[in-house]
Amino acid sequence: MRAPKNASPQYTDLAAFLAAQNSPATAQAGAGKQPRTLTRWAIDHRGKLTLAAGAASMGPAGELLSAAGDGWKTALTLGAAGAAAAGAWGWIPGLVKWRGTWLPARTLPSRADRRIGLSAPVTGSALLTTMAATGGPEWGENPWWGVSLLWSAGYGIWAVRRYGRRPVNAAPALAGQLLDWMQYAAVSDGPYPRSKLVSPLANPDGGWSAEIHVPRGKSFRIQALDDVLSSLGIDDPDLVALEKLSPRKGRITVFTENPLKKGTLFGEQHRLDPETGLAPIGIYYDGDQAHYRFFLPGSGAVHSFVTGTSGSGKSRLLDALLGIERRSPLVCSIVIDPQKGLSLPDWPDGVAVFAPGNEFGIVVLRAMKAIMDERAARYNRMKWTDDKGRTRVGRAFFVPGDPDPLLSLTLDEAHALLTDPEYGEEAVKIVGDLAKEARKVGIKFRLANQSPNASELGGETLIRDILQGGNNAVLRSGSSATGKRAAGSALDGVDPGAIPKEFADGTTTGGLGYLAGPDNRTAMWRAPNVEDAYGLAHEGETTGIEQATIDALPIVRHILEEHALMLRLRNAGEQYTYDSDRFTGTTPSPAPARSKPAAPGPSMEKVPAAVEPEGPGLSATGRKIVAFLLQHGRPAAPAIIAKTLQMPGPQVRTALKRMKDDPDVPVINLGHGAWIHTDHADEYTTAA
Repeated sequence: MRAPKNASPQYTDLAAFLAAQNSPATAQAGAGKQPRTLTRWAIDHRGKLTLAAGAASMGPAGELLSAAGDGWKTALTLGAAGAAAAGAWGWIPGLVKWRGTWLPARTLPSRADRRIGLSAPVTGSALLTTMAATGGPEWGENPWWGVSLLWSAGYGIWAVRRYGRRPVNAAPALAGQLLDWMQYAAVSDGPYPRSKLVSPLANPDGGWSAEIHVPRGKSFRIQALDDVLSSLGIDDPDLVALEKLSPRKGRITVFTENPLKKGTLFGEQHRLDPETGLAPIGIYYDGDQAHYRFFLPGSGAVHSFVTGTSGSGKSRLLDALLGIERRSPLVCSIVIDPQKGLSLPDWPDGVAVFAPGNEFGIVVLRAMKAIMDERAARYNRMKWTDDKGRTRVGRAFFVPGDPDPLLSLTLDEAHALLTDPEYGEEAVKIVGDLAKEARKVGIKFRLANQSPNASELGGETLIRDILQGGNNAVLRSGSSATGKRAAGSALDGVDPGAIPKEFADGTTTGGLGYLAGPDNRTAMWRAPNVEDAYGLAHEGETTGIEQATIDALPIVRHILEEHALMLRLRNAGEQYTYDSDRFTGTTPSPAPARSKPAAPGPSMEKVPAAVEPEGPGLSATGRKIVAFLLQHGRPAAPAIIAKTLQMPGPQVRTALKRMKDDPDVPVINLGHGAWIHTDHADEYTTAA
C-alpha cells in the first residue's frame, strides 16, 4: 500500500530518530529553504533524470552494441542488473544523507509501480538485445528507432506522473516538537514523566501524531491539556487531541487545523440498524464514525446520559437522536420537556407523547412505570421458542418489535423535574426504578441535563452511575470539576471543561465533546448538526405504544388523550394546561388515530400452513415469508421474520431481496428495514 505523500517515516526508537534529525545541516534546512543550485535541482529530480537518461540512450546504446560481436550478452547483463534493482525498489532506507543533509525518501511504490518499474528493464533489455543482434537502428531501414522512441515516451510519461511532485521534508519541524516533548513533557515534573513517543508520523497537512508509552507500573491518563500545550509550545487548544489506547499507551495528534471544526450534517446515513441496535452519531477527531447504541440484541434497551452546558449543542444532539428514532418503525419516542417545549420545540407532534411541563411530566413518568410493570408481567407468561427449538414460557430479554416497540423516554432539563418541590421526590424514585429495571422489557431512558451533580439529580447519584454505563455523551461543561464528574469512569481523565466555547476563528464548538459508547474510545468527538429539526420530526409516521398496553392501562390511554389535546390547543395557538381532574383512572377512550399502535408481535402468532401465496416462482422460503406477512398484517423487519420462522437471517434477507423486484410477489419494501404484504399496504403507504 502506498504511504501518504510527504509522510515522515515511522521510528520505534525516538532517540535514533532525533539523532538523525539533530544536526546543523538539518537545523539549517528547517530554518529556511536551501539555495536552488544546479546540484540541488539534480538531486530533487534524480528519479526523472535517471529515467530520462536511460530512455534517451536507448537508440545510441543499440547502435554501439550492434557493432560488437557479442553485444547481445552485454544487453542481457544490463537487463538482469536493472531488473534486480527494480525488484529491490522500496526497500531502501527512509532517509538518505547527502552532503550532511538528510533528504526525505520518495513515496513508497505501490504494487502497480513495482510492476511497471520491473517491466522497464525487462522490455528495455529485450529491445537492446534485438537491436544488437540485428545490426542496430538505421533510419529508413528498420523500425528500431521508432520503437525506442515509443518505449522512451511511454516510460517517461509514467516517470513524470510518479515523481511529479517534489516531496516536502517535514521531519525537521517534527523533530523540534519531539525534542520539546523529551525536554518538557517527559521529565519528572512534566505531564508524562519518563514517557516515550513511538512511531511519530508527520501528516500531509503539516500536523503529526505519535503513540505515548508510559513506563511499566504506570497507567496512561489523559492529563491536563494545558500542561501538554505548554510542553509543546502550542497556544491553541483546538490543535491537540489525546486518546487512551490501552493501560500503558495513548496517542497524541497535533493539527494545523482541527478536522472537527467542519463537523458533519445529519443525513440519510443516520439510521438505526435493526440487526445490531447501533446508529451512527457523528465522527471522531480522526474521521472515524462514532456510534450510539439503542439496544443490545439478545439483552435489552441501553440507557443514555447526556450532559452539556448552555450552548454546548445538547439540544441538537437530542434532535439527532430523536430523528434516528423517528425513522425506525421499531422505536416509539416519548419526550418530557419541563421547559414546556422550549428545549425541543420541533418535536411535540413528532413523537408518540410529548409532555410540556412538570404537571404532565410526572403523569407520563407514572405511566412509564405502569408500562414497565405491565410488560414485565406479560413477558413473564410469554411463550417463545429458543435456539434449540424448545417452547418455553417466560422471556427475560427484549426483542424490538417482538411483540412491542422499543420505548424510548427522553427527559430533557431533568433537574427541573427531579428537584421540583412537589413532584421531585416521586420523580427521582420512578426514574431510579426505570434505570434499574426497565431495560429488560424494552424501555430506554435518556436523561439530559446541564450538570451531573447530585444536587441537580434530586440527590441520587445512583441514577447517574447507572446511566453512565450506557451511552454517555459529554459535551462542553461549565467547569473542569463538573466535566470530569460527567465523564465518569469510562472517560477517565478527559476534561470537557477545557473545551473552548469557540474555535480560534470564532465558529462555535457546539456538539464537540466525548462519547462513551459501543466504540470504547476515549477520543474527541462531534455530534452531527441537524439543520431542519422540524422537517425531521415530520418524516414518515409516528410509531405508537403497543395496543396490548393501551388496552390494559387506563393511565396510558389518558396520556395519549392529553397529548392529542395538547396538540390541538398548540396548533390553534392556545395555551395548554394539564388538569389532573381529567384522569379518572377508568377512562375507556381509545388512542388518537394519528399514532399507529403496535399489535401483539409475531412470537404469539402461528403462521397458517394453508395459505398459498401468489408467485409460482417463489422458493419455499419465499412462500413462508409471504404467508407470514399476510398473517402478520403490519410491517416487519427481516430480523423479526427470521426469528418467527426460525430461519437464518441471511436466508430471509436474500429471499426478500429476490422478491423485491418481482411484480408477481405480493410483498412491498416500505424502507427503513420494514416489509409488508400488499393486502395490508394501503394503511401504511397512503400517509407517506
